[in-house]
Amino acid sequence: MAKGETMPVNNPTIPRIAVSEFEAGKLLGVSGKTLQRLRVSGRIKFFRASEAGKVLYRVAELKRFAKARGVAS
Repeated sequence: MAKGETMPVNNPTIPRIAVSEFEAGKLLGVSGKTLQRLRVSGRIKFFRASEAGKVLYRVAELKRFAKARGVAS
C-alpha cells in the first residue's frame, strides 16, 4: 500500500469488530426501541464512535448477549 493510501472499509478479509445500531438490531432480531431499552438498562454494552453520538456495538458483546438469551448468532 502506498504512503497516504487508505484501506477500504468494506474489505471482507478484515473481521468487523463493531457494528451500527441498525446492524446490531438485525443480528439480535430486535427493534431499535428494544435495543435502546437494553442499552439504557445496562443489559448490553455499547460505545459512542464520535462526539456526534453515533452508537456502535462490539460484535463480541452482541454474541455474548445472544448466547445469554439463548439466541443463535
